[in-house]
Amino acid sequence: MNLQDARFHSNTLTRDLMEYKALRKDNEINNRLLKELVMKYAAAEQELSILNRELVRKQDLLEKDLEAAAFIQQALLPKMPTSFESFISPGGSSLASMWAGISSIFSGWMMRVVIWAVMSWM
Repeated sequence: MNLQDARFHSNTLTRDLMEYKALRKDNEINNRLLKELVMKYAAAEQELSILNRELVRKQDLLEKDLEAAAFIQQALLPKMPTSFESFISPGGSSLASMWAGISSIFSGWMMRVVIWAVMSWM
């Protein structure tokens, strides 16, 4: 092996060694970044799980509140006939008999609201 071949071989080995060290450093950096990413993902997943449980709990409370509100509203509704025809007297279907049927169910301010609604509808 002559001097020129030895220098070429030395340069090749030096270059290969530098590439190896660079790849090794890249791998170390990639592994560190990957570990950080995995840790951040795990923390985010844990936080998401906590928030999801909180959301489910609040949704359950909201559903219970809505059920209670529906129960209260049903209790406050007047006991109305099952059909509109039962408002009307059996003798006829005149507007006067309809008003008589409605006024027997609603009274006071509620009757004024019903009258206003019907008049604005006409």
